[in-house]
Amino acid sequence: MIRNTICAAGMDINTVADAGFEDMGDASDWAVEGINFCYASGVMNGTNASPLLFSPKSMYTRQESIVTLDRIN
Repeated sequence: MIRNTICAAGMDINTVADAGFEDMGDASDWAVEGINFCYASGVMNGTNASPLLFSPKSMYTRQESIVTLDRIN
């Protein structure tokens, strides 16, 4: 959804490389490209640095939403 919003705002959403999250297999197929984009653009960093995790099936808090949206330039 974030990637689509950025696209609708006219920002560049070129395809990016795989972010390398170790738990990317847990993400829905439709979400993978958006996850990679959000990581590459610095909008989202994941939930753990070592190992690099995204936790695609975890709860997403209001606080995390605010930080994420604040990172969109």
